[in-house]
Amino acid sequence: MNNIYDNGTNVLGTVYNVKEYIARNCEDFEEIKELIEDLEDLDADAIVNVNYDNPMGYSIDYWNKKDIVKEVK
Repeated sequence: MNNIYDNGTNVLGTVYNVKEYIARNCEDFEEIKELIEDLEDLDADAIVNVNYDNPMGYSIDYWNKKDIVKEVK
């Protein structure tokens, strides 16, 4: 598992790595089943930010390869 950032309210990384991290660190699979299913809809190499500190559950923000900004010199 590479490059996972967790500050206590957000988890940031690739979809694949975030799914692995959440599965390894959660004791109750039923609790995260819906989150894992939501992440399955995204590309494995997309960057995802899961905010799990929302009062009504969690939110997911993501960025795909098409969102890359290339600097032209």
